[in-house]
Amino acid sequence: MNFSKREQYAIVVLMLLMFVLLVINMFPGIVIRPKQGPFHNLDSIAAIHGEMLLNESTVASNDKFEIANPENAALEIKLHPFPFNPNKLPAEEWKKIGLNENQIKNILNYEKKGGKFFKKSDLQKIYSLTLAEYRMLEPFIEIPETILNRSKTQKIQENDSATATHQETIQKIIFELNTVDSLQLIEIRNIGPWFAHRILQYRRSLGGYLRLEQLREVYGMDSVKYLNFSPNFTVDPSNIVLLAINRLTFKEMIRHPYMNYNLTKAIINKRERQGFVKNWEDVVKLNGNDSISIRRLQPYLGYD
Repeated sequence: MNFSKREQYAIVVLMLLMFVLLVINMFPGIVIRPKQGPFHNLDSIAAIHGEMLLNESTVASNDKFEIANPENAALEIKLHPFPFNPNKLPAEEWKKIGLNENQIKNILNYEKKGGKFFKKSDLQKIYSLTLAEYRMLEPFIEIPETILNRSKTQKIQENDSATATHQETIQKIIFELNTVDSLQLIEIRNIGPWFAHRILQYRRSLGGYLRLEQLREVYGMDSVKYLNFSPNFTVDPSNIVLLAINRLTFKEMIRHPYMNYNLTKAIINKRERQGFVKNWEDVVKLNGNDSISIRRLQPYLGYD
């Protein structure tokens, strides 16, 4: 761009003015000299302000009021705790500590109704006593060992009573073993979800329980558990599902806990070559003997 001489001159003048204004802004003392007043009054002003600050500090110290924590500061003014046992403490002593009439009345009413302070935190039961007040009184509370021991004994007795009641309730829970479900099983003490699953899984494998003693065959069941669990069950044999040995496949039949490989194979061969198994006598012949281990299978067999 081309500027005329007049325009060039105007640009130079503007730049000079901007430079002068910048220098004045950075160093105002060059142009404007501040007025200096007399200094003989400074000592008296400092003395007056110093005395005021000293008085304010004295007042704050005397009142013990903390601006950063006004609640605690107010409580330090109100409460004057000393070592005390809150049980049967006279109203006059509570007043000396700094509690108001309403708080003292609530404490005395609590004691009239049989309430006792067995431990320090029991004082928080007095609803008109704030948490901040309790925290300030707590270090000064002194409860004799006899009362503490009595509290522990009472808790033990209450726990024993609750346990006995719970056990009595458990003993009253009785379920029929072939119709009970998992939710009902876990109501019985010490039968958790996994053990309940095992009981039901073994019931499905058997086709149902014929006798209560079959619970001993459940995986993980020992004599102690059996003695604990057995009073909670009855057995109805009419609910069992029979093993249809003339219709099931080899894999389905061998799943039964009482069925062995050789007998299963013999039954399948007889069905294929000679026809259906008609009765228990046929089963005994196929097995080769009437052993105790095979005899427990008899009630579960169906010949349809």
